[in-house]
Amino acid sequence: MNSYTFSFKDEMNTYNKIFFFLCAFVIFAVVCLNVSLDVYRIFGIDRWNKEFVEENIRFLKTNYLISHRDYNAFIFGSSRANFYDSDLASKLSGMRYYNFSCQAERLDRILQKLVWLKQTGIAIDKAVIGLDFDLMFLSDDLPESALAVKEHPEVSGGSPVDFYIPFLFQFNWNNWKKVFKVKFGIKTSSNIKLDLETGNWSYPDKDEQISRDAEKYLKETFSNYVPYERAVGRVPVNLERLKELINFLDRESIPRIIIINPYYSETFKSFSKDEYRDWLSQVVSICGEVWDFSGSNRMTSNQYLYYDTSHFRLPMGNAVLRRILVPHSLNTDDAQKDFGVLLRDRI
Repeated sequence: MNSYTFSFKDEMNTYNKIFFFLCAFVIFAVVCLNVSLDVYRIFGIDRWNKEFVEENIRFLKTNYLISHRDYNAFIFGSSRANFYDSDLASKLSGMRYYNFSCQAERLDRILQKLVWLKQTGIAIDKAVIGLDFDLMFLSDDLPESALAVKEHPEVSGGSPVDFYIPFLFQFNWNNWKKVFKVKFGIKTSSNIKLDLETGNWSYPDKDEQISRDAEKYLKETFSNYVPYERAVGRVPVNLERLKELINFLDRESIPRIIIINPYYSETFKSFSKDEYRDWLSQVVSICGEVWDFSGSNRMTSNQYLYYDTSHFRLPMGNAVLRRILVPHSLNTDDAQKDFGVLLRDRI
């Protein structure tokens, strides 16, 4: 009996050791893969993969600005605002613009970035902020745990340990597989290329498809319109965030240009007219002056100016920049003559 008991205990101890060894090995392997593949480009070891897989654009832009401080004007907003070209804005204004827009951006995070820029001693001689009714004011916030949208700890004020630990231990086989494909020259569905010097990213695959056969691309992309997702009670919360943001800009005497982004016309038509008008009225009341590029017109109805029903292309962004930065210039393009209305105090 005792001999059997001891034998059983020995076997259990052996199994436990093997189990814990395997667990430790798996954890070690996961950490090694996350650091070496660096899917989110957080650890800075692997830089030979220049194609987007799931990189944390917020982190990369902040990290870049820490060591590159020769900018004095910034563009903020969601992924739509990415298509306001920093180089053109710099050329038109004589300032040095950086596009600090981020995917799924929130107004409180824009405020965090502005506060960080001021505390870091980076000059802010102009802030251009693109607003979205659907994405910024109606949609729910993404969870703080979403790795692709975690803010750089210097901006958020959080602990670097709390920031890096989730990236070390996350397990995402699909993203690892995408990285391996990219490294072996296999094309993936990922098609974003980030230029850290300007802050703008591009869609090279989509641009290639449009260049090759624009009609086919537009037909495939715009045939199935998917309405935006909205949450209940988000407008009041985000209007308060906007107030805090504007109060900070005014308190710090930072010149600003507030833009209502040019939604695709079908997206704009999906909004409740009364709700949208009330929201726009409150935005103008808070900001005092707003450039409104929304509505249905020859520009926003032109599918050639959009990648999809959410994102406009650079020609549209360029038209917006010329309107807001050189408002008194002669515009010979009939489609752009009534594009962009400067709203003050009341609608």
